Amino acid sequence: DADDLGADAARLEPTVIARAIDARAGPAAYDQVIVGYLLQISRELRAGGADMAALRRRTARLISALSPETLRRLVEMGGDLAQRRAFVLDAAQGMAVDAVVDIVRAAADASGQTISHGLVRMLSKLAAHAEFGASRTRPLADAALREQVGELLAGWQLADPNPTGYTAVLQHVAVAPAVHLGGALATIEDAPLDPLRIVQMSLEVGEPGPMVDRALDTLVHDGRASVLLDAVDDAPEPAGPVAARIRSRLIDRDGLRALLDGPTADFAALDRLEPQFTEASYAAMLDLLVTSEHRIVRRRLLERLAVAPVELGPLIAARLADPRWFVRRNMLVLLERLGRLPAGVSLAPFLTHADVRVRHEAIRVQLRLPGEREAAVRAALADGHPRLVHRGLVEVQHHCPATLVHDVAGVALDLHASEEIRDLAIRALGHCPDRQAVEPLLSLVARGRTLLGRPRLAARTPLMLAAVSALAGAWRSDPRADALVRLAESSNDPDVRRAAAAER
Repeated sequence: DADDLGADAARLEPTVIARAIDARAGPAAYDQVIVGYLLQISRELRAGGADMAALRRRTARLISALSPETLRRLVEMGGDLAQRRAFVLDAAQGMAVDAVVDIVRAAADASGQTISHGLVRMLSKLAAHAEFGASRTRPLADAALREQVGELLAGWQLADPNPTGYTAVLQHVAVAPAVHLGGALATIEDAPLDPLRIVQMSLEVGEPGPMVDRALDTLVHDGRASVLLDAVDDAPEPAGPVAARIRSRLIDRDGLRALLDGPTADFAALDRLEPQFTEASYAAMLDLLVTSEHRIVRRRLLERLAVAPVELGPLIAARLADPRWFVRRNMLVLLERLGRLPAGVSLAPFLTHADVRVRHEAIRVQLRLPGEREAAVRAALADGHPRLVHRGLVEVQHHCPATLVHDVAGVALDLHASEEIRDLAIRALGHCPDRQAVEPLLSLVARGRTLLGRPRLAARTPLMLAAVSALAGAWRSDPRADALVRLAESSNDPDVRRAAAAER
């Protein structure tokens, strides 16, 4: 009657059957019978039929309801390896994909093989795509999962805990095309995948791929390059080729630009990568020195390029030919830090460049070169631009060689020059041991003679006071200078007296 039919249906419910099997732990014969039934179901499912969809769903529910210990016990079947392999292969070809994943996991455990959690998760994801994905992708995911499980089983005879089948599955899933899952996931690229996890899995199996490249870009863009390098350093031995590829991508032009392009440049990661730098890496850093809009980035690049363990001369020389003024200026800044010129490079074109910023850096480079200091000062003073003239005069404040007296005196007497510039020139003349320096100083202090023929002092100005100090400090041995200094010492003006009291 109806009550009996309902009772039978309840007894045949997959979860009820699973609990009954769980409760019968122990007898190997019982396990053999259960596995025999499961094998028969798998073969019938492979044969196909109108009612197979319902049977496949019920079988999947049964497998999922079994406890992990029971499923492992059934797969072991008293140690019968051949029957175990046949069972798993038949299940992989006929049962629902989620049941296949459970059986494979149990078979791996029973066989003493190693499957990482990452692989299990990816197999489960592929099974989900096969079950719930779009109509176009479901059969592809279904076939791919069963095929890869077969290859995985074949690889278990190897001693390597990461067999070829395992690697193939990871690689296949990692580069799979876009799929749909329940309408919520548009593409793999849109999925909330942790890029670091992708890199770690690639390092684990020793295989790169396009998704790994995208993950690298994401990690660097997010400022996680140091975390990425930690993963590379901690990678297992088989990761050698992948680790090398990751490092090579980080030190190429695009990788370095991603690391350093912006105010949050990751110089800590850059310094960790520096031992692997190639000439192309330094060329990329030179380009960034040229193009970076951030002062701190340019400064830190200069610091590192100035102590680079490679010869940068040819790279710098090539960029000095660039017609853009700022490229030439930045290369000259680096040459000033290096303190040497590349072979075949002359500063002459840059000392006469149309842009004063280029000329200024060329002067700074020339000042650093052995035997070129006086020529650099003369070029700066002759340039006429206040910035360069100031730079040249600063260089001779404590010692002005005789060969530069004429040039410095010309600036001291130039009525069109600023008072600051002329003051520097006067002070430089006071530190010149050559008698040629006395004449321009006298002309700034003396204002003709009285009716009785005695010298008179010029009107007090800052420049006149500076000249008095220069004469008092260096030229009291000259009679003309001594006479003027004596007049200054007896002046009614206290500022003039203080200037005359100056000591060298």
